[in-house]
Amino acid sequence: MFKSLQSHIRYMLAGLSGVMTGLAFYGSPFSWLEWLALVPLFFAINNTKPGKALATGLLTGLSTGLVFFLWVFPVASRFMGRASILSFIFYLTLSLFYAALPACFSFLFTWYKKVLSDNFIILQHIFVAGGLWIGLEWLHCLVFTGIPCTLLYPVYSQCPIPALLQPAAVTGGAGISFIIVAFNYLIFIALLRKKAWYVVTGGIIFALLTGYGVICMKMWHDRPAGTPVKVCILQENIVAEARWNDATADSLANIFISLNRQAAAMKPDLILWSETAIPWTFRPDDDLLNAALQISAPGGARHVLGMLTAATDNAENVYNSAYYIEPDGRVTGITHKVQMLSFVEKPLLDWSILSKLRMPVYRMGLQKNLLAGKRRSLLRTAFGQAGVIICNETLTGEPARDVCGQGATFLLAMSNDAWFLDRNIPRFHFDYTVLRAIENRRDIAVSSNGGFAGFIDASGKVVHRRQSREPQCIYGTIQPRYKLTFYTRYGDVLVYMCLTALFGYYIYCGILKRRQV
Repeated sequence: MFKSLQSHIRYMLAGLSGVMTGLAFYGSPFSWLEWLALVPLFFAINNTKPGKALATGLLTGLSTGLVFFLWVFPVASRFMGRASILSFIFYLTLSLFYAALPACFSFLFTWYKKVLSDNFIILQHIFVAGGLWIGLEWLHCLVFTGIPCTLLYPVYSQCPIPALLQPAAVTGGAGISFIIVAFNYLIFIALLRKKAWYVVTGGIIFALLTGYGVICMKMWHDRPAGTPVKVCILQENIVAEARWNDATADSLANIFISLNRQAAAMKPDLILWSETAIPWTFRPDDDLLNAALQISAPGGARHVLGMLTAATDNAENVYNSAYYIEPDGRVTGITHKVQMLSFVEKPLLDWSILSKLRMPVYRMGLQKNLLAGKRRSLLRTAFGQAGVIICNETLTGEPARDVCGQGATFLLAMSNDAWFLDRNIPRFHFDYTVLRAIENRRDIAVSSNGGFAGFIDASGKVVHRRQSREPQCIYGTIQPRYKLTFYTRYGDVLVYMCLTALFGYYIYCGILKRRQV
């Protein structure tokens, strides 16, 4: 009876940990839960065998997914026309994809403690917990890059609080995840051993992190940079179901014409459109595009426009692209989206039976076969080199780091969030971009059809953010910046160091045990 009760308590704690993690991603007032969310999991896997810990961690991950992925049902209804059993299968699939992370962490952490139990002290526990977690984050991201909604790492729950993210300019987001996991373990030890000292230590760490963040934000917000670029964001906010046909073409085209008139009146240097704002392939003689360009040409405004590009080898293949267009209509720069969405823009695995598993998202008859670009190119604008990150490319660190490493002095983010009925997923999309600004210390202008649009400066401060159901123009400024951060130069060095140290320490302890025998 006692053992059965203990098992029930363990699984209840695992479920609680998952629910707390899932709620933390819903923003204020829940973000703080991430700093305690792993404490129940550490209790649940304490003194368990690796196999049981694996099942416990899996339950934690599934609980997180079941809380976070509720948005699947209304979105799937829009994608597929109706809710169905496929929606529930997709809901569980996404939950399982995320659950692989806490499951593997629980297994490896308890295994590591068991193998090296004779040599463990608290500091080593903390390092192993944080190091294993960010190592698994790195591996998880490699596997599930095409499904970025499953990348529910501790750092991302804190994106609404940029003061806590400032070390990311050195460590990337992994450094913040490491601190959060370490903090959780300190609280676990404090409760397990009933020693307040560990809570005090955790409080000091949190206070230092916050103080450092406030200083960094002030320093970077006030730091001199290049000449400000006046940017006008066009947010057409056209609903996902809208179809360009003879009945609707005039009204939809009028939205773009009207927005360009509003933008021209603001006299911007640059007009930023959203992802595939005009949902067909680019042509120099496009009537709608030329009509829009003629409106802004007298003021000298340049455009960065999201549109499709026909592949040269096959008319059925297209790229998701961003064009840089001069006031006279000349295209002087183009870049293609590289990181594609699994299930939507590409199959999960090209070489398996899953190669046919794709959502019928593009029902408008305008979408052909999307190809991934081979590499990201900078847009050499009149104001400095612009790096463009398209849609889900803002949700992982590598795309923004790639273009900044090539020499981008500011970033432009373009997306289409019109498929999402609620505010949460578009908000996640915008909030994750805050981390990209801090990691690379670049100002970012964000344009999203149906989502949140606005401006983020290099400190991570959200200068302006707005979502509307109506078409709107948002005016602001961004400053080109030239200095490269440690993270931009060297990437996930912290992750590589932790994995190397964990492997090296395991080898060392193995040698030590053999000598003792």
